[in-house]
Amino acid sequence: IGTGLFMKVDAYGNMYMDSNYIDSANVSIFWDAVFENDSTLVMAGEHRLGNSATNEKMSIIKADTSGNIIWSSLVGDSVLPTIGYCIKKTLDGGYILGGITDSLPFNGCIVKTDFNGNKIWERLFGGATFSNYILGVVITQDSGFVFTGTKNYAWSSYGNTWVLNIGKNGDTIKDTTYNLGVSTIGYSIGLSHDGGYIIGG
Repeated sequence: IGTGLFMKVDAYGNMYMDSNYIDSANVSIFWDAVFENDSTLVMAGEHRLGNSATNEKMSIIKADTSGNIIWSSLVGDSVLPTIGYCIKKTLDGGYILGGITDSLPFNGCIVKTDFNGNKIWERLFGGATFSNYILGVVITQDSGFVFTGTKNYAWSSYGNTWVLNIGKNGDTIKDTTYNLGVSTIGYSIGLSHDGGYIIGG
């Protein structure tokens, strides 16, 4: 059984707060987090019910400055196991999470929540390709979202860096993959000064 760990360090690298999200019957893992203006922390990850990978649920958890849990919510697909790899606070005060459905075929899973972690909508992207991972997200000025990750069209082929631009309600604006001749993964994405994006992987 695993517990989700989160900590705070100061500007000099000294840890001044650490806390565990403990559930004696299940496993929790945090993959990304955002800080609020009031110094509270909102984390995205996965919650394995009964330590089973077939019962994974994308999770979002808010903790106060002392590490105490304020609220927690299981989101993602209602049937498929899901993992949340990235999170950002949205312009309306809610949150956007990106990740995967952790069963074949692996699809990108995106969830929009309100400020209390309640799911507003969910979208799956990728179709019948084998591995569609969403790993990073950035908010656009028009309240939309641009995600990065990887698409792998078959088990024997290379993965291509994936950039997915969607509107604030989850509608697809542009879906692009970049084939560089080797297997590539986009892990993080940011806005550039010229209006484009910078992707790290």
